[in-house]
Formats: sequence, C-alpha cells, structure tokens
Amino acid sequence: MVTADVVEQLRREGRAVREYRVPAGGGVLCTVAPHDQVLVTRLSADLHGVSRIDLVSRIGDGEERRVPDLPFDPAAGELVVLFPIDEIRTRPAHVEVLRLLAMEPGGERLLGEYTFDHAPWPGHAGG
Repeated sequence: MVTADVVEQLRREGRAVREYRVPAGGGVLCTVAPHDQVLVTRLSADLHGVSRIDLVSRIGDGEERRVPDLPFDPAAGELVVLFPIDEIRTRPAHVEVLRLLAMEPGGERLLGEYTFDHAPWPGHAGG
C-alpha cells in the first residue's frame, strides 16, 4: 500500500505506470503491457471513521488470501495498492475479486468489492 504521492513520484521519475481506478462494487478489464513498469490499483471506498482495514483476495474459485491491518489515509477515500507487476504479467486469464473490510469491535464490515478480469497481453507470458 502506498500514497497517491508515491505514485506521482514514480511518474515524475519517468516510470511507465499502469493504473486502474475501481469504485466500490465495480469491476475492470485489465492487463499489463510489456512496457509497463508499475501496476497501481486505486480502490475507492468511504473510509471515514474506519481505523483498521483488511484486504481479502480470491482468484476464481481459489482460496482467499488476507492482508491484515493495511496502512491508509481515511481522508483519501481510496486505498492505493502497488501490485507485483512481474508476477501479474505471468498469470493466465483469470478473475480476481478483492474485498476491502473495515475491522470493527463487532466484526467485519464490507467497504467495497472490486472485480478484476485479467487478460494477458497478446503474445506474452501467461497468454
């Protein structure tokens, strides 16, 4: 997880940034081009009053993976995530669902669900 300032710094450094902005409840068709150097996803959510968030990921019917207690700026209205581009580049076509959860004394509260329909870049690894 990073701040929007970090993403802008990467751009100023001349990095090729592939970026997806996804609203809560939304989805996106996505890929990674051979020239892309950084993969950024912005997950929009109402973070006011939230003190702790977890991110849960599931690819297809696979097992869920949880990343607990993420750093975030409640005023930003989004979680900015840098994904491991080299790993994503090698993946075959798949659908990944991310869930952003507020962790509260009474349990979890869904802040947003985000669907990524990934297709490999034509003619490259993973395709």
